Amino acid sequence: MSKPPSLLFVQTGHGDRLIVLVHGIMQRASGMTDFADLIRSHTPAADIAIFDYDWTQPLHLSAAHLAAQLDLLKRTDIVLVGYSMGGLVARLAVADHNLKAVQTVITLATPNRGAVTTSQLGFLGQEFMGGVRWVSPLARCPGVVELTLAEDIFLERRDRPTVRAAVANKRYASIPGLYFHASRRYRSGKGLMGAVTLGLERVSHIARPHDGIVAEGKNNIVARTSTEFAEFDFAGYANGPVRLHAAHLSARELDHLSILTSPQIARLVLTLVQNDDWSALPHDPDVQVFTS
Repeated sequence: MSKPPSLLFVQTGHGDRLIVLVHGIMQRASGMTDFADLIRSHTPAADIAIFDYDWTQPLHLSAAHLAAQLDLLKRTDIVLVGYSMGGLVARLAVADHNLKAVQTVITLATPNRGAVTTSQLGFLGQEFMGGVRWVSPLARCPGVVELTLAEDIFLERRDRPTVRAAVANKRYASIPGLYFHASRRYRSGKGLMGAVTLGLERVSHIARPHDGIVAEGKNNIVARTSTEFAEFDFAGYANGPVRLHAAHLSARELDHLSILTSPQIARLVLTLVQNDDWSALPHDPDVQVFTS
């Protein structure tokens, strides 16, 4: 964890738009390279980079490092694509640092509304560690602790005048994994989630559908109750919908980890990146789209 935060370019297509991928908890940049390759396969002319940071550090500190790296580029059109914790880091970078070059933030399997519990994080630790029980000082590091407090962190920011100004010309999207849908039996798991045999009962209380860690309702940037205002609820965007939630049919077979292996999800992300007006997205019968 000693490497300083940095932007690692995986493709330089000399385009005007830069796509920056932000990895999640218990990852470094290498955890996003396969997903970056999926995006590259559909857009060889795009500029693509991965933000590599220490996920054990406080979220606002990682966000500040991301903002500093982006400012150094002097780019005018940047899209942030954050996975899991990385979605929160991307949101904080925009909210706290008024990144004028960023107009679009896309979050994958991110707990956008509400926090992740320590029990769920323990189960996520098992996923990454092949079923080994996650008992470690890492569970008490600032980044993990703040992940369980994410709702409060963003609620505290929503009324800051500087934050409202920072999101004035921004749009946000959320994309979920839906592996544990209404018809899924917990003991019928396949792939990454099915390989974890310890603690499956810990996810049984999460509202379905969910990806084993994040419920769709907590990922969904569009739907909210009257008490769930966040900074993106005050965003404004002149060229179309401000908030979008897109659920791909293939997500019914994707959990919190395998969502990064999906060509369909990569294509969906790229569709959102390439369309400046989300009300005019090309029709796809496999995608349910909700906007506000």
